[in-house]
Amino acid sequence: MMPKFRLTACLMATLSLFAMAPVVAHAQETASVGAANTAAPLYSKVPERFRNAGAISVAITTDAPPYQFYEEGSRNLKGVNLDLLKALSQVTGVPFKLEAAAFPSILPGLQTKRFDMAVGPFGANPERLKVVNILNFLHVSQVFVGRSDTAFQINSLDDLCGRKVAEFQGDTNLATMKTQAEKCQAAGRPELALSVYKDNAAQWQGLFSGRDEVLISSAAFIQYRISTSKGAMKVVSPGIGDRNYIGWLIPKTDDELVGVLGEAMKLAMSSGAYGNVLKTWNIAGEALKEARVNGEPLAN
Repeated sequence: MMPKFRLTACLMATLSLFAMAPVVAHAQETASVGAANTAAPLYSKVPERFRNAGAISVAITTDAPPYQFYEEGSRNLKGVNLDLLKALSQVTGVPFKLEAAAFPSILPGLQTKRFDMAVGPFGANPERLKVVNILNFLHVSQVFVGRSDTAFQINSLDDLCGRKVAEFQGDTNLATMKTQAEKCQAAGRPELALSVYKDNAAQWQGLFSGRDEVLISSAAFIQYRISTSKGAMKVVSPGIGDRNYIGWLIPKTDDELVGVLGEAMKLAMSSGAYGNVLKTWNIAGEALKEARVNGEPLAN
């Protein structure tokens, strides 16, 4: 018998400490990052269609601090990725037009050319890599977080047997959690009860409400959530497994855009702009040493 996974609906009630900035379902809110500058060092290398359009269209979720999120009480986006886009716009001379999008709409939107690219803390999985390339911007460790009264530690994935774990559809950690649930069952150990939520916001709400005990995410994401939780949450594991490369999604069909943005990332690194952004957001320990696509160094 296969282990049971609970597929939950999004919890609609707002939880005071962990209310996530809302995903804009109608995806009509837009903003622009950067400015046009024909004298920028890479402007001539930007594909002509983007220069003619005056911007590169970007899908962005709005619920992933510190990478991208709304300022409290406003619709002003801020975060690591907003600052990195500004740095890349300065060397490409083309602004980025942001469109708030729900996570499930992003891959279909890239495939239908509604969006030119998508920014977020996206990890790689085989299905995703069939249709997109990932321009990496961080090399992150993964940790588990629980409520502040959690009395156990997760030192390895085997420690998840008998625990309640929150995940969400589309997360690159979901396959690992399902595999571990099967391993717990095969070994005759207590069940890993896996709740699979509609989105990241509901995942966190499941944890905070007490329905689940832990969730796994990047250390940068976890540390930011803890810093704003007023003592409600804590890390309950060391780094688990290998570090993962995360980044931005660009359609497989658009090698030109991958190339010019990869070169822009190189320039941002060499100028110090990339490092300064990461220092501002206290995640310099997860910096890349060189520009990468799909986890591989960018060809010279």
